[in-house]
Amino acid sequence: MKRLLTLILMVLAGNYLAANNVQIKNLSYTAINGGTQYQLSFDISWENAWRLDGGVVHQDAVWFFAKYKTPANPNWQHLKLEANAVESAGQLEYKVTTDQIGAFIYLNTDKVGNVNSTQFTVKTDILPSPSSLADIKVFAVEMVKVPEGPFYVGDGTESSFLHNALYQEPTPHRVSESGPAIIGILSSTTTYNFSIDAFYSMKYEISKAQYLGFLNTLTLRQQDSLSWGLDLTQSLSNPLFQHQSPSTYNTLYCKNADGSTGTPTAPVEVYLDNGDNATVNEFEDGTEMAMNYLSTYHLFAYLDWAGLRPMREDEYEKACRGPLYPVPNEFAWGTPFINAIAPADTMANTPFKALVHDPNVANSGFLYRVGFVANANSNTRHLSSASYYGIMDLTGGVGEIVLSSSDQNDHLLNLHGDGKLGPAAENMVYDLDGHASFCYLAGGSFITNMQTHNLSATVSSGREGYQYWSKTREAGGRGVRSID
Repeated sequence: MKRLLTLILMVLAGNYLAANNVQIKNLSYTAINGGTQYQLSFDISWENAWRLDGGVVHQDAVWFFAKYKTPANPNWQHLKLEANAVESAGQLEYKVTTDQIGAFIYLNTDKVGNVNSTQFTVKTDILPSPSSLADIKVFAVEMVKVPEGPFYVGDGTESSFLHNALYQEPTPHRVSESGPAIIGILSSTTTYNFSIDAFYSMKYEISKAQYLGFLNTLTLRQQDSLSWGLDLTQSLSNPLFQHQSPSTYNTLYCKNADGSTGTPTAPVEVYLDNGDNATVNEFEDGTEMAMNYLSTYHLFAYLDWAGLRPMREDEYEKACRGPLYPVPNEFAWGTPFINAIAPADTMANTPFKALVHDPNVANSGFLYRVGFVANANSNTRHLSSASYYGIMDLTGGVGEIVLSSSDQNDHLLNLHGDGKLGPAAENMVYDLDGHASFCYLAGGSFITNMQTHNLSATVSSGREGYQYWSKTREAGGRGVRSID
């Protein structure tokens, strides 16, 4: 097992690990079988892929889905894929999910390294015909497999952490089967519903670029509902879509499609321009920064749109440490130690610093690029901020919005987004309005004072409830999807 993890970490420690480095090019949409079926064809590649020992435990993947619009309906709609399709192309294979919302693409043989450009064809449902298509967009999200199997919750250090209810002293609880369990927390017990089932987790936290891709497929009313205080029924003389300090958090701006600042009558274009050089959405503008200032409303809307679901707190602990017995006060990289690193730019040509691993840097509190810690020299979990399975930034980055695993959330188990939102961007699958205690922030964040070894950042920390409409600067997250 140690050999396998070392191989994965060697992959993660490439010369430059940019999140979302999956590339899709040469997209086409054509009719086949006499016009009775349609297919998407494209070339796909990504860096730092892995599949070991048949992919039973260690495997990464890409979550692929598509949106389209027609002249008759200018609103973006979700494109369903052919049901139950499993096909191969060269070194890759894809499997469409049972709900047809998207497909997982992954290596079909054991390998550690880059996936070179591979031509791929994905059959779609019986709509729309190419002749009636106005536009189509495809989206690809890097994922990591978390396999079926037992794991532990709690690390035995604090009664405020989840722990085994059978012992007077806090003791880690081993989850050996899916279903309800009586769990100790503080001086009482409560029922939690844990799962040992397999799932895929986003490899990185949601980035600014990914959230921009989402916002720019919404209707004007949906955009207005998700703006941070901007009223899109008024002129855009103040175009701050996301109201925060541009110099610190890479503010989102918006404009009308024609570049004017008048009152919008159609969806606006949301963009980044941190360099203020009129060239928008450059890497230097912070496209690969983690998306922050997310409320659960904002996060769940994205996940519903993308066909994913929120991560539960038990899945968070499993994603961090895998099947290993807990280390007291450990972080996601498996030790209780902070790796002090020299102040380093987190984007090209910017002064933004990497902080969560460095308690000695004076300029604290800056957001940073997802996955930035992994580099040519970070060949251990500790150095690369990687979880047991190779998931990045589960400690630090932005605080991870996770669902409570208490039995109050039983009705939400394994519910995935269906690719569409309500008129005001309501997620239509797992809405939690009015249930603030059902969500927590896990893993600390870029504002956590690591110099004092803040226990709010440890894997099993006693988590605080996160209000449904809270939009705090440290809050973000990622999505997961159960494996069919």
